[in-house]
Amino acid sequence: MYFNSFKPSISYIIKCKQSIIEHASIQQSYLNDEEIIMIGLVYIRCDYRKFGFGEFLTNYLFNIKSKEINTIHANILIEHIPFYIRYGFKRSFSLIGSIGRLNQINNINISIDDDIIIDLYESSNINHIAIYDNSIYPINHIKFFEKLRGNISSIAGYVARSKKTNLIKGYIILNFSRLFIKCGPLYADNISIALLLLKCCAYHYDGIMLLSVPETNPHAIQLFKSNHFKQTDILHRVYKGNQLFFNQSIFQRILAIRDDWFSFI
Repeated sequence: MYFNSFKPSISYIIKCKQSIIEHASIQQSYLNDEEIIMIGLVYIRCDYRKFGFGEFLTNYLFNIKSKEINTIHANILIEHIPFYIRYGFKRSFSLIGSIGRLNQINNINISIDDDIIIDLYESSNINHIAIYDNSIYPINHIKFFEKLRGNISSIAGYVARSKKTNLIKGYIILNFSRLFIKCGPLYADNISIALLLLKCCAYHYDGIMLLSVPETNPHAIQLFKSNHFKQTDILHRVYKGNQLFFNQSIFQRILAIRDDWFSFI
């Protein structure tokens, strides 16, 4: 399967009755092969004005050979699941949106592992981060990490590393917009490392933070529920294909993921 993300140069907006905004423009004239199907899945959250115009939930263009069995992913609002199931998508997992002040993390007591040290994202080895990321989601995001390194003025990040082995044990990326701090991804081997990363962020920054927590990580959900974070919306990650990328143990390492993270693939 061949696929790439795209940013439309010309776009239009439609406000649907279901309160989801659709924003898309697909121009692909060089594909004349009849065996290739082009599918565009592009959605923007209904409260997009808070986050800046044109922020994508899903931003894919798939070039699919029609006779093959392929995996297709999409982020959707939970109420739209029946539509996708009807067209052959299978359920995968849900993301629960949360919002709260970053400095609330300072009120949490954690036990600190002496083996863990924290490095700044900009001074860490991008290849090592990409390898750790790839152990959770099986696609190499190295180009995305390189892009982040070039926009360090609008993001902040920390990397947890073992003193003994020098292996990465988790990392966090914060993305700053005019009104909000968007948290994600936040991947860590355990909840203590994740909290340590969050505390590093809270020590240097404060503001209203947005994050999306996988429904299958109850420890992460409970963590944010108990610290004055409010639930916003529930997104559902659906998929169509013949394999499952995630299992329960993987989800325990995912504490926060940006709702538009997959649009960068």
